Amino acid sequence: MTDSTVTRLWQGKAIPDSRFFQGIADVTGLYLGTLLVEAGLLSQEALQSLSESDRSQVGSALTPEEAADRLGISDDVGREVFFRTVDRLKRLEDNPERGTDHGEAAAQM
Repeated sequence: MTDSTVTRLWQGKAIPDSRFFQGIADVTGLYLGTLLVEAGLLSQEALQSLSESDRSQVGSALTPEEAADRLGISDDVGREVFFRTVDRLKRLEDNPERGTDHGEAAAQM
């Protein structure tokens, strides 16, 4: 991430690319859901709904598109961020040793 990008982020003139959200959450100690709400990519209601949802459904055959619909994510950018985040998490599950860098790789992109 370039210095000018960081400056625009701090000034509130830009939203980080989806690949940076987990790294930002890790470095700042903020909950990822809070970042998504503050960026306007996820509503507080959707976050609350997700927090209260039945955890047993996580392993269901729910597609990312269906999950976005159920969470009320209708903005094209928000949906793209959501889909990329799901994709990244799936890849980390498939290759656990990649998930041990605690966001350093994302911060370097």
